[in-house]
Amino acid sequence: MNSPKWSLALISVALAIALALGIDWVAAEWLDIGSAQARWWLLATTLVLVCGSFAFLLGREWSSRQKAADDLEILGRSDTHRLAQTNVSFRDDTQVGDDLERSVARLQEKMRSMSRQTEELEKERAAYERLAKSYESQSRQVHSVLSALAEPVLVTDKRDQLVLSNSSANRLLSIEPSAGEKQALASLVRCEELVELLHDTRRKRAFTEQAHEIEVEAPDGSPRWYRVTTRNIPTQPGESDPDGTSQGAVALLYDISSQRRLQKRNAEFVTAVSHEMKTPLATISAYTELLADGEAETPGVQQQFLRVIAGQSRLLSELVNNLVDLARIEADLAGEHQSNQALSQLVDAAAEGARSLADAKQITLEVIHADRALVICADRQLMLQAIAHVVSNAIKYTPPGGRVRVGTFREGRKAVLEVADTGIGLSEDQQVRVFDKFYRVLESKDMAEGSGLGLPLVKHIVEDVHGGQVELDSSPGVGTRVRITLDLPEAASPAASTLPTEDQP
Repeated sequence: MNSPKWSLALISVALAIALALGIDWVAAEWLDIGSAQARWWLLATTLVLVCGSFAFLLGREWSSRQKAADDLEILGRSDTHRLAQTNVSFRDDTQVGDDLERSVARLQEKMRSMSRQTEELEKERAAYERLAKSYESQSRQVHSVLSALAEPVLVTDKRDQLVLSNSSANRLLSIEPSAGEKQALASLVRCEELVELLHDTRRKRAFTEQAHEIEVEAPDGSPRWYRVTTRNIPTQPGESDPDGTSQGAVALLYDISSQRRLQKRNAEFVTAVSHEMKTPLATISAYTELLADGEAETPGVQQQFLRVIAGQSRLLSELVNNLVDLARIEADLAGEHQSNQALSQLVDAAAEGARSLADAKQITLEVIHADRALVICADRQLMLQAIAHVVSNAIKYTPPGGRVRVGTFREGRKAVLEVADTGIGLSEDQQVRVFDKFYRVLESKDMAEGSGLGLPLVKHIVEDVHGGQVELDSSPGVGTRVRITLDLPEAASPAASTLPTEDQP
């Protein structure tokens, strides 16, 4: 009974009764009603009218207050959409609760405005989400493309912090990708030259592209050379940049290690050729000057000088021819005219050309053919040149009174040529390098002149031109055995034969 609602009801009833009594008294006096029964009827009628009017007014007020309370409750639950959809009307004929209704109405209008703004913000948020997804998809595509690149790629920002690096760059520079804060490139990359190059490129204000060659240590510790192309990321129009520098830099690394090695080999080759040519040219020039100055007074001395000049000329001619042959083979210009050749005939021709050298050193040159019907598909001139080099080398590096044995035989689907000598032999280290261009064993230089191109040329002719194989087995002081293996043509018989031993006829 202490609630405001019941207090208002009791007060309203009391006021209604008082008002009814007053109206009843005034009406009775004015109408001059004297009987008690008439006055009771008048009082009852007045009381009903007054109480009904009060009840109607109170009902409207309580309804208005209840609606305002409901709206406030909705606001308390932050249900802005429901509050914005409710209707609160203004009543100029009602004073009770009028201020409350007006306050709620103003609040409702404010919430309607906020609701419309919220809807607009939600639309903008949805648009930004779609845009963010599009950027995310593009970013994934860029990362996929960069990851697929074999060339390392690095991107830095205006603080020289690493923004992006693909997997190739991570492997090469041992970069650990981090999902956290960006790190300075200098703290991630050990190559100071690369860091400095990106820093210098980034500091350029206008668009700049630079290219440098740098050496980078690979993860396995081996040095590798890269051509680095760097480009800066200029400030876009409308962007503020207090220091006036670029927004970042991009570096693309291209591996040129093979080119560097080729350049080094070419330089070494040119140096070696120059060195090999220097001696015979100097000798020819010196003896020619002696002849021109009349230093050779007797015919015997003149003939001696001429023999020296002729020998050095032959050596120089052999060097030039070998270089030309090597160049043709390496350029895939040799061996274009291959045909079936009898291996025994090629070996006999090469042995016959070297027999005079063997006789001069009193070396026994023995040629054995286990199967004279062996046929190979080869360029006759090149294969004859290769066999001649092997046979003449065996004779040159065999001491006088020694023996050189040349034999051919079949081994399955292969034709085999072996040249064995009783020469000075080679150590294991020397065997590894004997097929290198211009390599000559220091201890054997006095035994024979040469350019160091013979065995490299043999290897190129047999393996690169004819698809065969060259093997060398040697022991110091015992001798050397060179084995050349070539494929037989398809029409050749697969019957096997072996090289006869020394006890066989």
